[in-house]
Amino acid sequence: MRERRALVAYRDKDVFERARSAFAADVEFIDVRAGRDAGPSPGPAVPAFGTGPETLRVVDAVMADTPFAHVVSTSESNLAFAAFLRDRYGLAGLTFGQALTVTNKWRMKQAFRGALPSAECWLSGDFVERVGRRAVPEQVVVKPLSGSSRMGVRRLPATEAAAYLRSRGELMVVEEALDLDGELHCDGLVSDGRLTALIPSAYDRPALRPSGLNLASIHLPPTDDRWRLATGAAQAVTRLIDTRDFVFHLELLQCGGELYFGEIGLRPPGGGRAESLRRFFGFDCWQAHVGLQLGRLAEHPPPRVRDDYCGVVGVAADPEREGEPGRFSPDDLLAVPGVVNVTPGSSRAYAQARLGSSAAYTHLVFFQGADMADAARSLAGIAELTRG
Repeated sequence: MRERRALVAYRDKDVFERARSAFAADVEFIDVRAGRDAGPSPGPAVPAFGTGPETLRVVDAVMADTPFAHVVSTSESNLAFAAFLRDRYGLAGLTFGQALTVTNKWRMKQAFRGALPSAECWLSGDFVERVGRRAVPEQVVVKPLSGSSRMGVRRLPATEAAAYLRSRGELMVVEEALDLDGELHCDGLVSDGRLTALIPSAYDRPALRPSGLNLASIHLPPTDDRWRLATGAAQAVTRLIDTRDFVFHLELLQCGGELYFGEIGLRPPGGGRAESLRRFFGFDCWQAHVGLQLGRLAEHPPPRVRDDYCGVVGVAADPEREGEPGRFSPDDLLAVPGVVNVTPGSSRAYAQARLGSSAAYTHLVFFQGADMADAARSLAGIAELTRG
């Protein structure tokens, strides 16, 4: 029975619920919740997904009462925690050391600097000591040591960044700020050491560049020059990952004709991008991600090849202004040429987007166009309609 049980570091996500339903007949899931996700639940609750004694006491009690053979991460925020538990109990899957290289941004820069050019980077204490004593970039990007969706990420002049870091008293990562021409990303699957799925995409603008709260992800056809650049970069980066089976989301930065390493996560993308990959390419990265952690990865057909431009726009609308003159409805979005579907996002998305999340949206708008000009017209129509 132990082999059929899996402990889940639970987050309330529709995409996860749909993915794990494919395994429900064969797997008994034990959900463990933390923080605001604790709520009413048949499963146990912990103060946080971490290595604190109270959390470990609760999880140890689960292992003692109903032994499990698998640990399932549902978010980048609990991927390292799930890996720590696997190490603690001697279970198969991503180890804690492997997880650190894809969740700790300082360790990540060290692990992948040989694959692609990378912005100069420091731990915050080292950076603060340099300011005023040694040369530093005029502009830097300050990031939490771990995290996703651009939360807590700021671009600041170097002297302001030093003052900000002193006031926080928190270990962070500081990077040289690149003047970006664009930002690409790749989503895919490595199975038994082979890159079996890869879909390159481009954001309509660099995610840190102010331009409202919308952000589009545009999937690129092989005829686009960026497709070749992103594919080569993904192959170089994934070869350095010390595990043979994983789903990944890779961020790449275009600057001065060169492609730079941004970040990589061993998890599906957020902001509706996973659903876009499933809708347009038949690549179910959430089902693959869950299946890998259960040791039950089914055969996945290769993604469909498309010669058009398609993707998803995340729209962050103020729910308190719904229904006001000039505001939009899902039907209004569907009337924009090229839009093929609109689905609801999160009720908390508007507030999260204003705090800096790049994956928090009240509406997900799926579009397609025969060429980049068609896609650009769709994006312009969506932007005009949703401008606050």
